[in-house]
Amino acid sequence: MAKRRATWKVDRSATPGGRRKQVDGLLAAAAAAHQAGDFAGAEAGYGNVLAVSAENAVALRLLGTLYAQTGRSALAIPLLERAGVANPRDDDAHNNLGLALEAAGRGVEAEGHLRAALRLAPENVERYANLGAFLGDGGRPAAAVAILEPAAARFPDHAAIHTNLGLAYAALHQDAAACAALCRAADLAPDVARVRRNLGLLLARLGRPERARPHLQAARALGADDGEVLLHLGACGYARGEVEEAEVLFRTVLAKEPDSPMAHVDLAAVLRDRGELAEAMAHLQRAVAVDPGCAEAYSNLATCHLARGEHAACLACDDRAVALRPGDLAMASRRLSRLVYMASLTPAQVAADHRAWGERLMGEVAPVARPAWDGAMDRPVRVGYVSADLRAHAVATFLEPILAAHDPAAVEVTCYSNVARPDAVTERLRGRVPRWRDITSLDDRQAAAAVVADGIDVLVDLGGHTARHRLTLFARRPAPVQVTYLGYATTTGLAAMDYRLTDGWLDPPGFESHYCERLVRLPSGWLCFQPPAEAGGVAGPPCLATGHTTFGSFNSLAKVGEKVVALWATLLNRVEGSRLLLKNSSLHDPETCGLLRDRFAAAGVDPQRLDLVGLTPSAAAHFALYDRVDIGLDPFPYAGGTTTCEALWKGVPVITLAGDRAATRFGVSTLASLGLEELIAADGDAYVALAAALAADRDRLAGLRASLRARMAAAPTLCRPIPFTRALEQAYRGMVAGVSS
Repeated sequence: MAKRRATWKVDRSATPGGRRKQVDGLLAAAAAAHQAGDFAGAEAGYGNVLAVSAENAVALRLLGTLYAQTGRSALAIPLLERAGVANPRDDDAHNNLGLALEAAGRGVEAEGHLRAALRLAPENVERYANLGAFLGDGGRPAAAVAILEPAAARFPDHAAIHTNLGLAYAALHQDAAACAALCRAADLAPDVARVRRNLGLLLARLGRPERARPHLQAARALGADDGEVLLHLGACGYARGEVEEAEVLFRTVLAKEPDSPMAHVDLAAVLRDRGELAEAMAHLQRAVAVDPGCAEAYSNLATCHLARGEHAACLACDDRAVALRPGDLAMASRRLSRLVYMASLTPAQVAADHRAWGERLMGEVAPVARPAWDGAMDRPVRVGYVSADLRAHAVATFLEPILAAHDPAAVEVTCYSNVARPDAVTERLRGRVPRWRDITSLDDRQAAAAVVADGIDVLVDLGGHTARHRLTLFARRPAPVQVTYLGYATTTGLAAMDYRLTDGWLDPPGFESHYCERLVRLPSGWLCFQPPAEAGGVAGPPCLATGHTTFGSFNSLAKVGEKVVALWATLLNRVEGSRLLLKNSSLHDPETCGLLRDRFAAAGVDPQRLDLVGLTPSAAAHFALYDRVDIGLDPFPYAGGTTTCEALWKGVPVITLAGDRAATRFGVSTLASLGLEELIAADGDAYVALAAALAADRDRLAGLRASLRARMAAAPTLCRPIPFTRALEQAYRGMVAGVSS
């Protein structure tokens, strides 16, 4: 945020009583030139006065002030010192000398003179503003608050006091007080660029882009067009989905400041979202070259490496980012979200890192007593769903049928939306529930108060450590029962999270040690799949027309690590003439495609046997690609969830691996709920054998393709929202009953 401008005093009466008329006239003329901005004329005029009266206190002060204003502190300081000697009670001389000494880096001396100015003129509001700003700028925000708080009470209509007080509060991370003070300053001085700039930057830092944006726009219109304002304006637009405008702003900053690390980081995010990974990584590498301490660049590099399936590089960048910012829980959480992809880590290691994060968070949140449940069993259970993914997202795909099927006599639903970019799905979901709260602009304290006011019995986290999660809200424990479900593949690590909803296939007995939460296993599967209208019909096995087997996976390339490539390469080499179709947004990037082809070539597979597809123009085009796939291949240790259900609905059987953690067993849960255990492999060798055998048995393949959709529709709960949701409601009722027992 911008530091305050020095408040120089140059308009005090320039004519001491008893002086000769010649001196009075010269001094008045010089002071008038000074006020008019004619610094050269004023300097000459003050010189003329001092030629006649060498120790004229006013001329010494005003010429010293002029030198300080024009950046000549070395000339200013001795003149202002002489002025103070000539008139020790001149508070303007002390004030201006203090500011000149501060500019010269002589802080201890500066503070003494600024305090002297305040003692001599306690009624002068500028004295409080200058001393408070000096203390805040000097890294002593608590001392600044001690000066500025009483001044704000005494001078409630002075914008500079509230501005400097707000900056001091912000430095102390007293965010609510900082917002209040800076908002007051903006009310008092809406046309002052610095005031609007500081408020906009604070709101942006606090993650409130909608509130920040108009202040940043106003600051820019008032002349504050610096890189920091443009970057945050771009970030606000990016958060709203105005990606093209954000890109223009980021590139504008780079045109002015080509070595701005954060401009490279922010532009890289836009490029990454478009699938332009190579260019995104080039910008991030430039950022760390310019600033090796830029933790955000390393964290975003980790995201890019993960999107290309480069797990070792991802971990290295994440570890570097966390080492640079060891106290940043948000950055540590992003690292945790990537651990579930890593085949090199055991479930115990993943769980330990999550628990350590949770312990740190709970240590930073003021202890909150567990809210009491009223014990009422004769009313609906009040359930609150908290998610940033109430939009076109996999979580919404599985949540929507549940929301539609909830029995109002059993549960009363509230959705707490942390969606940055609402879309048509958001609006559709909003219509599914009786109560909807947008918490994007609320901090955790405010969001927790809303949950408490709503009387929520069971608060359900749908995100874990995924983007824009609100686990920090759950740490405040605003509900008697807190549950994590659906959106994350392992523990939250949070002691305040009571339960995890799962099933016996996903988390069989013995997996309890992987979690902080108690496991509640739903009886017939943990997912409720809503077949998409765009899916279209089921085509016959493409191998009957092409003469060769096409294996396929539409999973994120982040899930396709070295071990997956090695196993799939073994399969391709086993099944003569077979091909592999991979579809993912990362494959929009030609360099990423080349790297993937090289990885398969190193494993002995001709790269020409790979069909790589990036972005598709529509959902219908996406589903049409399944018509080109004979057999789906599930990755590990992070298996497919949505992709497996989609493939099965399109008649594509999926081979999956029964691993040692829930993330690897998504396919196990889905296939077992359909009675298709024969497609579940116990290890890598069995995985290859099952896939190769199915490829060789085209009659069986055709039979599966023709029957899978009917099998899914007939499953106990997978595609049957009402029985699934009744089981879920019963689980919620059991949880609240457990609180009272």
